[in-house]
Amino acid sequence: MKPSDHVRKLLIVDDDTGVAEAFRQYIGKALGEGWSITVEHTVAGALERLLGGGFDVCLTDYMLDADMTALDLVERAVDVAPELRGRFIVCTGLFLDPEHEIFSELGCRRLDKPFAIDDLLAVVAETVGG
Repeated sequence: MKPSDHVRKLLIVDDDTGVAEAFRQYIGKALGEGWSITVEHTVAGALERLLGGGFDVCLTDYMLDADMTALDLVERAVDVAPELRGRFIVCTGLFLDPEHEIFSELGCRRLDKPFAIDDLLAVVAETVGG
């Protein structure tokens, strides 16, 4: 990669450290060069990273801290930094109405577990506009 090439940044948020690390390694290999991947395990840590700027995509589990979900994270982030709207992919294994309005209202993309890596890569590409 040339120094002038843009490195895209992906934030993975999952309170399960083992899952988050496995995601980081697996997704890092699948995306290849040109991506920098960061992991956070708490809503507070994720908010700090996101509001610090520079992330192209945030891939987050739906269930996070004991009393918070990904939608809480997205609402807080977008409230403070509206430019983050549309940069979130929420992964969930829970049964939620596929047309759950809040996802679209907040500009989130949703990925139901289990999913194939090709599905994840397609959603990441859609999120960054490529």
